[in-house]
Amino acid sequence: MKKIFICLSIILLSFSIDAQRLLRGGINIGFDVPLHQKEFSANFAVSRSINYEFGAFVRIGKTFYAQAGITYAINKFQIRNLFIDSSSAIEIGQINLPILFVYGYDFSTKKMLRINAGIQYRGVVRFTDNKIQFNKSHINTHNMDIIVGLGFDISNFSFDIAYRKSIKPLGAQKGS
Repeated sequence: MKKIFICLSIILLSFSIDAQRLLRGGINIGFDVPLHQKEFSANFAVSRSINYEFGAFVRIGKTFYAQAGITYAINKFQIRNLFIDSSSAIEIGQINLPILFVYGYDFSTKKMLRINAGIQYRGVVRFTDNKIQFNKSHINTHNMDIIVGLGFDISNFSFDIAYRKSIKPLGAQKGS
């Protein structure tokens, strides 16, 4: 059974440095709200999850433009080993490299509505130890996401909401 990890990504706050509105860059802080969670495999199930991220981005263009960035995401979740009936808190650190194509509509020189679409690479760079025999072999350490979203800029602050769907699930789908 194909298992898909779906996230709603909310970038809470981004602020940028503006250079004639052709080049914008800044930092972002955000969190994910997982909409759908299933077992990682026949042996492991997820019960609770919270995910957050921070990073930087750069946008090039005026009305149609590209946005690239780098973020460090922390996925914290409670996972249960179904065979030994024990659970543990797990934390995974990932480097995310999003590339978005954006259409922006200027309301004024200080306000813009943006529509975003793109892809994102996610690579696991940190994995916490635990006592329930859950390790990196139980997850896909390299993933790709498809991202679509909306954003609104007010002066040098950006607010975004996006839907992110993994091409491969985080769980490696192994029986052990």
